[in-house]
Amino acid sequence: MSARRIVVGVNGSASSAAAARWAAAEARRRGAALDIVVAHQGGIPGRAFPSRTDLPRTADERAAAIVDAAMEQARSGATVVPVRGEAVAGDPVPVLLEAAAGAELLVVGGRGHGDPGPMLGVVTSQAAAYALCSVAVVRPGGCNDTPDTVVVGLDDSPATSTTAGIAFEQAALRPHGTLQVVSAFTVPTGRDLRGIETERRRRLTDDLTPWQENSRTSR
Repeated sequence: MSARRIVVGVNGSASSAAAARWAAAEARRRGAALDIVVAHQGGIPGRAFPSRTDLPRTADERAAAIVDAAMEQARSGATVVPVRGEAVAGDPVPVLLEAAAGAELLVVGGRGHGDPGPMLGVVTSQAAAYALCSVAVVRPGGCNDTPDTVVVGLDDSPATSTTAGIAFEQAALRPHGTLQVVSAFTVPTGRDLRGIETERRRRLTDDLTPWQENSRTSR
């Protein structure tokens, strides 16, 4: 049986530093090892180099420095977690997807509050779309000591049961974990709101009951 493992992608930004710290805390909760991965393409924006050999050497040194900094950040909050670091030349998305093969979780950074552009960057959104494992997106300002309340949004999609299971698992990992379930819906014209609410509650109960029973049994 393979060892439990979490992978975090970093690039030296504030969001990736937050992702490294959060991933280390999550690895500690799960009893998993942490792999820190930097993907680089051999270039440094805004820098010019006198020779072709200087560019890859400098890029490699910069990537190694990012790995070392992320490992230090991770270990500062989770000293008991086995941490490994690696810098890989290549496009970030394929590198992260390959590194996360067989992992329990892939962690990436997201944009901070007030940052321009979409909430998820290209690498983050593609990693979340194509990774075979669960993906956590950590925004700057997150803390190592994750709050005990886990909030999960559920709908009528086929992924509801899997999503609920992950949410129950996350709540169970916390000392005083509680789970808050949110389900939003629209009311078609002419339909009775109370009737729709009753049906939605029934469906949620059917989806959540097996996980609730399993959670009580495992504790």
